[in-house]
Amino acid sequence: MLFVTHKWKNNHFGGRQSYSRTLLKVLKKIPNTRPLEIYQVNPYKNIKLKDKIFSLKTDYLTSDDVDKICKIIEKKKINIVLIDCSSFGYLCKRIKSISNKIKIITIHHHIEFIFYYKLFLNGYNLKHLILSIKMYFIEKLSSKYSDAQIYFTNRDKLLAKKNFEAKNSNIFPVSIDPKKNINKKSVRSLKKFNPYFLFVGGAHLKPNYYGINWFIKKVLPFVKTNLIVIGSGYDSLANKVQNKNIFFLGKVENLSIYYKNSQFVITPIFSGSGMKTKVAEAFSYGKTVFGTTESSIGYENNFNLCMISCNNSEDFIKNIKNYKKIVKNSSKIKKVFETNYSYTAMKKNFYKLIKSLK
Repeated sequence: MLFVTHKWKNNHFGGRQSYSRTLLKVLKKIPNTRPLEIYQVNPYKNIKLKDKIFSLKTDYLTSDDVDKICKIIEKKKINIVLIDCSSFGYLCKRIKSISNKIKIITIHHHIEFIFYYKLFLNGYNLKHLILSIKMYFIEKLSSKYSDAQIYFTNRDKLLAKKNFEAKNSNIFPVSIDPKKNINKKSVRSLKKFNPYFLFVGGAHLKPNYYGINWFIKKVLPFVKTNLIVIGSGYDSLANKVQNKNIFFLGKVENLSIYYKNSQFVITPIFSGSGMKTKVAEAFSYGKTVFGTTESSIGYENNFNLCMISCNNSEDFIKNIKNYKKIVKNSSKIKKVFETNYSYTAMKKNFYKLIKSLK
């Protein structure tokens, strides 16, 4: 089997990066008659603007990458290719030109063309509209030439079926294997923030930026508990905010201590696609998530055990003020994580699917 993914830097954190690293660990442990082959696309190389907009090779995939992948498939006689994104539709088509017997599994982190279209509606940036149209055709290729698709949510599965006529669709919830390195010295340094609640997510993802900006304006002035925001890209926003209860810490080396010592986690996310990995991450620490309907997509079956519904400023204000009485049972939340969103859950799902395609 060949696994095609991106080669993320060790200090590049995010939902997609956490998922991909966990999946790589899982695949190395799945019993296989042949060694696992891995091809990692470099996501940090420069791509010409015309290629970003007009080429069907996207997400840092180049013609050189495609040629190298095809050579590996032919030389190693690969019979299953697992592709860690839906934006490599051109690659799927090329692989099938080698042999129609090669089985391709494509992972849809979200429905890309809808993601970009929603960004266009938020800011009417023409670039996002062009990318949305481009991604529609690329994802259509992915669905056409894949033998199985993986979606994180039923919503994305239904959208793919409607728009791409996707076949052999599987719902595997987002899964992660968070590192939990906590030392007492670091814990003591957090005392100046206590008690605090937490938001995690970089501003480069527009739903994160829009959500935390909305929260600062509509909710934070009316609650007394401190808020810590972790993630890069908020410098300009931090300079504008006049509130002593919020702390922008940027990117941190040890995220575990901030989760561990928080009272709860917020996800004021109002748009997007796929599942929000930050929710599963909070669950892994036994933390209750105060979140919107959008941020709970994919977690509906465990909502009552792990989340508090907050869809407007009134909800957030009321529940945050009352958080000591309404936070969920920590041990039950951790159990939900282990059963549904952990390394172990991912291994079980992928083992079953890969075995069915052999």
